[in-house]
Amino acid sequence: MMKYQLLFILLIGGMLGTTAQPCTKTEDLLSIPGSLKDHTKFPIGGGSFTAQEKPVAMKTLIAAENLSKKTFSLKGGEASAWFQVEDGGFYDVYKFCSYRMKLAFYQHVCVGGKRTNSDEYTVDFNIAVNPDLSNKYFLASNPGTDEFYVNRPKSGYLPIPIFRYLSMPVAVGEAINSGKGFIDDAKNNYSKHTDVYRNWYITKAGTTVLLPVSRKEFLQSLLEFYDREKLFVSKRLTSKIEESVRYMAQYQKSGNNAMYQSHLENKQAAEKTLAETEAVFRSKRQLPEELLKKDTAWLLQPATLDPKKQMQFDNKYTKESMVFTGFFSGPGANTIFRYNPAIAASLKTQPAKPLFFLVQYRYKSEEKFSQQITDTFVKNFDFEALRKLL
Repeated sequence: MMKYQLLFILLIGGMLGTTAQPCTKTEDLLSIPGSLKDHTKFPIGGGSFTAQEKPVAMKTLIAAENLSKKTFSLKGGEASAWFQVEDGGFYDVYKFCSYRMKLAFYQHVCVGGKRTNSDEYTVDFNIAVNPDLSNKYFLASNPGTDEFYVNRPKSGYLPIPIFRYLSMPVAVGEAINSGKGFIDDAKNNYSKHTDVYRNWYITKAGTTVLLPVSRKEFLQSLLEFYDREKLFVSKRLTSKIEESVRYMAQYQKSGNNAMYQSHLENKQAAEKTLAETEAVFRSKRQLPEELLKKDTAWLLQPATLDPKKQMQFDNKYTKESMVFTGFFSGPGANTIFRYNPAIAASLKTQPAKPLFFLVQYRYKSEEKFSQQITDTFVKNFDFEALRKLL
């Protein structure tokens, strides 16, 4: 009995000694072997899966976590894994479920001559399943009103095509389709130890995730948008006129001439704007309609735009809203893409089915803790085994 008590005391003493390991600077701790803590509960952050989505999603997430365990290597910190459900959307006309596994790395830091575990992670490795490429949407977001959905009663919140288009350099679109190599993005380059986002797009061999949108298709989608926008503006102005008429009757009856006059002026202003609407949309449609008369070969070329002159939807200033000034073919042009309906169709019955992955590794440039994670864990991660999960 005494032997076991002594062993227990020695073990506790060893643990305490490790926790209180003396140091003079954080770099002294970079040789201490680290460990990985499995996900302990689900979900953490985000939303939740439906009963239909959960079996497929959890199988994929656990497989991704197991792949990470195979090549896990860490010194100078601890790592923790968790799963997260994210906002989905539409790949083409089909709803998709987006979710990810996150592996967060917490560095040991030297504080007061002793090792302390940081409570914030500075490096993370993410495997996002069916990522929402929202940062590449041609338009940041749709206006969120029925006029800009395909058919709310039948199709739910499916936006019209122009709000589902993606805009990016053609090289990025090709990288996503090929599923090879990585793209680095240093977003916060204001300091030496900047965050670098290294992105791998993992796609199934022989499949094409994105298709370029032709000039013809883009122009037709733009004209559809103008039709919808005209309806949106007309309904809004008509509603203002009807509201003013109601208040005018109310204030005429009560004898409040000042308020009656105010609503009369509102009514007249809305009627004037409504009368000008036809000319505004006729002007905005002129160039797209002229370009659609060009020869077929020209119209079938990919639509390319100048990212420095982004078209913007403006619900207040209709004249300036989404004005098209022509295609752009300069070296800095962005190509307009859309999701391939042929591969997206499988989502109709399995919205959580993995179609492609985005592996994103965020690390600190010029920092040894990040560098050794890059050199040991990330460089040895089995991307081909991940591809086989598709």
